Amino acid sequence: MDGRGCKRQKLDVTKVSTVNSAINLALAGGESFTGEWEDVSEYATITVHMTGTAESAVNGLQLTTSINADVPAFTKSVSVSAPGFRSVHSLAVTSKYFRMTYVNGPDPSILNLQIMYGKHRHHGLVSTTSQVISDANDTTLYRVVNDHMLDLSRGVVSDKTAIHKFATTVVDAKDVFQSCWGPGGLYPFPATAQLIRVKAGGNAADDQGGTGAEAIVVEGLDADWNQISDTLGTFGASVGPVSQIAFLRVSRVYVIATGSTQTNVGNIDIENVLGVTLGHIEAGFGQSQMAQFTVPAGHTAFLTRIQVSVDAKVDKNGSARLHRFINTDLGAPKRLIWRSESFRNPTTTRFVSLVSLGEKEDIDVHVTADTNGSSIHVNYDIVIVDNRR
Repeated sequence: MDGRGCKRQKLDVTKVSTVNSAINLALAGGESFTGEWEDVSEYATITVHMTGTAESAVNGLQLTTSINADVPAFTKSVSVSAPGFRSVHSLAVTSKYFRMTYVNGPDPSILNLQIMYGKHRHHGLVSTTSQVISDANDTTLYRVVNDHMLDLSRGVVSDKTAIHKFATTVVDAKDVFQSCWGPGGLYPFPATAQLIRVKAGGNAADDQGGTGAEAIVVEGLDADWNQISDTLGTFGASVGPVSQIAFLRVSRVYVIATGSTQTNVGNIDIENVLGVTLGHIEAGFGQSQMAQFTVPAGHTAFLTRIQVSVDAKVDKNGSARLHRFINTDLGAPKRLIWRSESFRNPTTTRFVSLVSLGEKEDIDVHVTADTNGSSIHVNYDIVIVDNRR
């Protein structure tokens, strides 16, 4: 009763759908569940809470609205890739009718799905401060410290990755440009994917059971320009066995297992089976130093910062030029996108207008100095965006 003696009516502000929800529904691989068209015109929001024991098909969750329960007007599609997932989504009511469809992935799954209609619009769903931002959940994030680059480095933004590249090279011939990487000369971007191996001529201590490096990881791209990695054993001065995967590009090499020295005793070179050196770890450093990078398939890269410097000896000037190779063919034309000439002190450029690089593009930093034997140092930062998410 209210103050006037009138009986209050309970306000029905939410409704759980019975024709678009499912409890403990067993789905075979590739099997789908489709609800029924439902009139949602008296509601403002649609909220979906779903769990499953196996991943969905690509864009397997489909939330569809229609003006006439016939022709779809809008569909929100989501892929759920983690086994044992829990997924929450919301959708504003913009058409009279609604229906949901779920298509299972290749493995059998137990699906629990609840659709709830609400009459009041809300500000959105809230996550924890460490929740990964992905297509698995709709979220409105509130962070005590919202540092974008820190979030990227922490891995809490699922479609973006921050990458730091660094390299040092010794100038072979003054005023002659070369790629910034250990072996010197121009970096040989391969035309085809090949199996790779540890090159012969290494140090005897870098061997199984030796005091130096026992195993290394090679990261790069396969024949379809997708990101891959493989682990290779070292064999001292002998050539190592070939990889399990063919590499079109090598982007980073590092030591993953060692003996008592905790690093590689000698230089370690990675070559493909055609004998072309693609990676180099300088003795004692345990990590390659390469100013080369290739954008994977389905990705876009954004260059945010670059810094160059020359060793601190008197009266030495360095020069650096950053080139992009704008197609995937060997010998593609190079395009200058940044340069710094005759520097003595460290020179840093932060790109206010980020330099955008498309999929399968190579970039390489060419450097020189006016004195033979000068060391040139390059480091830069890139953000990689996965356009497939």
